[in-house]
Amino acid sequence: MSRAKTMVAVAVAGGKNLTRITSLRPLTDETLASFARTVAKKAPGRSYHVVEFSERGAQRKKGDPLYTWHVGEGFEHGDGWWTETEA
Repeated sequence: MSRAKTMVAVAVAGGKNLTRITSLRPLTDETLASFARTVAKKAPGRSYHVVEFSERGAQRKKGDPLYTWHVGEGFEHGDGWWTETEA
């Protein structure tokens, strides 16, 4: 991944907005794998997203999430995977 300066965190969709549930980390394959392990342990039935933040982490950048947690037909929540969102 060439976007090493892109800072991301996992957010869960709530009633009115997205709430950050992980610490801020650079976007790498290792980060996505770590986030997957975290989300696999979270409650099913909620929407989890990898979203971009400013480098200082204070503010979420506007726009769609970069990745969304996807659970395929016949899979359990913990067996899901990240899918890239359409740009």
